[in-house]
Amino acid sequence: MEFWLLLHFEFTQAPFDDCARAERSLRKHMTAYAKAQKYYTREGDDIYLKLKERLPSAIGHSKKCNEFDPENPDRGHSGMHKLFGILGLS
Repeated sequence: MEFWLLLHFEFTQAPFDDCARAERSLRKHMTAYAKAQKYYTREGDDIYLKLKERLPSAIGHSKKCNEFDPENPDRGHSGMHKLFGILGLS
C-alpha cells in the first residue's frame, strides 16, 4: 500500500523489502502519515482527498514501473494504473 501512495509523490522502483521502509520514504512527503483506519477514513480529510490532485502523477509513475522484470526481481513495480483504467479514472 505504501508503495502505491509513494508513487503519488515520486517515481521509484526501489526494492522495499518491508512496508516499514516504504512507510519511511512516504513520510518524507506525508509527515503525519499513519497506517491506521482513522488516518485513511477521517471525514473531510481522508486519504483520497489528501491525494486526489496527485492521482495523475501516481498513474503515470505506475505506468513507468508497470511490469515485473524476472531479470531484476527486486525492482519495484505497480499495476494500479490498470485498475484506474478499468474504472475509467485514468
